[in-house]
Amino acid sequence: YLLIRIGDNPATQELDGYILQFFKGVSAGLVPAGNEIFLFLLIIILIAIFFTEIVNNTTVVLIMYPLVMQMVATLHFSPLFSLLALTIAASGAFMTPIATPVNAISFASFKGVSLKKMMGIGILLNVVSGLWLTVLFYFLGTMFR
Repeated sequence: YLLIRIGDNPATQELDGYILQFFKGVSAGLVPAGNEIFLFLLIIILIAIFFTEIVNNTTVVLIMYPLVMQMVATLHFSPLFSLLALTIAASGAFMTPIATPVNAISFASFKGVSLKKMMGIGILLNVVSGLWLTVLFYFLGTMFR
């Protein structure tokens, strides 16, 4: 929360800190033209999954929620399913022992598991889970429109 508030203007109601403004600029270029909701969901889910490899998942959700809410309004897609997809994606970091305590325990307890092997399998798990979440929430979101 404090990271988001850096550079925030206290005179305004909305959050407009430096980091949030940076992500708004990046995300504006990522929102596909022509209401391609599937591509939008895939992008935000993959960003959340890979960003949680280096940052705590709560931080990822706090930073990405306002951005997703702003982008969903322009795409006319259900905010509920977008935020659910983002929340589940933020807890799906499989690549490094840094990502979650469970990964660290697994990495430390098994003999013969190198960081290179864990990252190789983790990238595959991240991509597969990202695609699966995208398909699931795309169909749920379009079904309950």
